[in-house]
Amino acid sequence: MSVTMVMTAAEMQAEGGREKWLELRKQGLGGSDAGVVIGLNPWKSKFQLWMEKTGQADFEPSPESLERMEWGNRLEPVVADWFEAATGKKLRRCGMIRSNEHPWMFADVDRLVVGENAIVEIKTTSMYNRAEWEDDKVPPSYVAQAAHYMGTGGYDKCYFVCLLGGQQAVIREMERDDEEIAALIETEQDFWENYVEPKKLPEVDGSEQCSKLLDKMNPGGEK
Repeated sequence: MSVTMVMTAAEMQAEGGREKWLELRKQGLGGSDAGVVIGLNPWKSKFQLWMEKTGQADFEPSPESLERMEWGNRLEPVVADWFEAATGKKLRRCGMIRSNEHPWMFADVDRLVVGENAIVEIKTTSMYNRAEWEDDKVPPSYVAQAAHYMGTGGYDKCYFVCLLGGQQAVIREMERDDEEIAALIETEQDFWENYVEPKKLPEVDGSEQCSKLLDKMNPGGEK
């Protein structure tokens, strides 16, 4: 898989890096978008994603979401260090890459595994969500995210490490599945090329997120 580095790890960490990262994300689909496109993300609808990618709306995260993201970012290096100690594997940062075959596919992986064609995705969540990680499970939206990354960068494996409630960490492994990746890319390509690029409205769904968006777009009117 041929890729282009569009933003190095150092640039992402530098001042102004997040703003550049956000601008790049508008040019295609990232890993967190994959679950939305195939309907596995419980927090965002495909309609909302379409509005964002076509530049028709820019939805600000709630204060609660911003706080969760801040703590997730602060804890990421701590969890990465724990993973290295627990597994003996060495990690390094990557940066943002773009697929040359599908230029609308971006990958911003948390870490690369030195000596392996593998990535590591670092997650933090409440202990209330512990059941989602029991019995070697991984939340479906994260499975889609990893498949997107492996499809973009040609990686063979993804390790997930999740810190539960700040007091328990679990490691899960996901091998590359070419059929699954091909199906995901086909669905993402349809969404990007047939709806985002021509700004063609996708089918409006019955999700709560979609209803809220319609209310914002048409206050006091009929849906």
